[in-house]
Amino acid sequence: SDNMRNNLKANKGLVFSQKILLYLVDKGLSRKEAYDIVQRNALKCLDDEKSLLSHLKNDTDFMQVSDSQEIDALLQYDSFLTNIDAIYERSLGNKGDA
Repeated sequence: SDNMRNNLKANKGLVFSQKILLYLVDKGLSRKEAYDIVQRNALKCLDDEKSLLSHLKNDTDFMQVSDSQEIDALLQYDSFLTNIDAIYERSLGNKGDA
């Protein structure tokens, strides 16, 4: 799971794009407004070494509706790794039990 965590971090947080989009819609933005914010900041990640979160925290539209503590809690890599051991065990070890 350390390799998986490193791979997730290497993508600069872009794996959280959908979560961020839904978070912004929950905060009252239209789906288009939320998409525009996520997309423009994701594209910035392609041009530099900064993470998506870093770009979002410098985006005035995002920060108008965001709560820093909420967004930090939302963007936890552990959510992707919670059941990874069970998934590996099920897919590799128990093929006949499915």
